[in-house]
Amino acid sequence: MNPNLPSSTRPDEFPVVLKPSMEAMEIALRVAEVDPRRTLFLDDNVRNVAAGKAVGLRTVLVGKTVKSKEADYVLRT
Repeated sequence: MNPNLPSSTRPDEFPVVLKPSMEAMEIALRVAEVDPRRTLFLDDNVRNVAAGKAVGLRTVLVGKTVKSKEADYVLRT
């Protein structure tokens, strides 16, 4: 995720950041203009869910049967 990428003049000017980077999560929230407290984040990776939780998102861990401390909810499928 990088909202500055279209205005870059060289490939390394604005690096792309990906989840589970908290910076990527914060950029996504800002670009989408959503309130993290009212947004549900679903992912099948505990590290990504933990990053979402750290920026204030409600989190769902998908593909598991046991809830982790990082997830507010768990969905098997």
